Amino acid sequence: MGKHDNSDKVTVCFFAHYDKTGSVHEYVVDYLKKLRGAGVDKIYFCSDGDIDNASVLLDTTDCIITGRHGEYDFGSWKRCFLACKDEIDTLLLVNDSCFCVGDINQIMPVDGYEWGGVLQSTMHAHHVQSYFTWFRKPLIAELGRFLLSVEAQSTKNDVIMKYELGMSALFIDKYKPHVIGEAATSYTFDLLRKSPLLKKIVLVEQMWNKWNTRHFINQMKERDMIMNYLRTQNVDC
Repeated sequence: MGKHDNSDKVTVCFFAHYDKTGSVHEYVVDYLKKLRGAGVDKIYFCSDGDIDNASVLLDTTDCIITGRHGEYDFGSWKRCFLACKDEIDTLLLVNDSCFCVGDINQIMPVDGYEWGGVLQSTMHAHHVQSYFTWFRKPLIAELGRFLLSVEAQSTKNDVIMKYELGMSALFIDKYKPHVIGEAATSYTFDLLRKSPLLKKIVLVEQMWNKWNTRHFINQMKERDMIMNYLRTQNVDC
């Protein structure tokens, strides 16, 4: 779909962030700028913790929420929902787990669907992975009630089971989601032909061999940005 030209339709993004050092890294700002460029009207940003350089967000976000809550992405999206007073036509739920290394228009909402995302999975239950999802207006009230129910869980796996799978369970039997691929392609080069989102974990945990990783990064215009982040994680590429 890409940048929209219908001024009376409001697209909002809730962006979930966490960084153990309390920083907003360059790749996050770049991601936010690309969302803006693809037609997102308002961005609500929530960090699960305090951040020491919030000023880098001023040009790309409309609302900044900080403070430790321990509820993972869904807790951040809940806080964005509570802060949002806009009449939303399309809502994006996004987190900071990916570098955006291409044309984000490839994964923006498309006509003919009420919701969607990048990858679907059948692990545990059929669901759309929550790192990038979108919803049209008819689903937003029910989604909001779901977000308001979010509470801290004992483990990350509990969050996945209760909230990632639970969010999809609200809609997946009634509305077919639009997705780009299957979860099995999450960490492969093939997915990047269809989606601009590259999972950070692929590079941080060196899931590809070092030669492939270095060769791949060197071809990207975002090379310096990615390398700067990897250095903060003490990753040798």
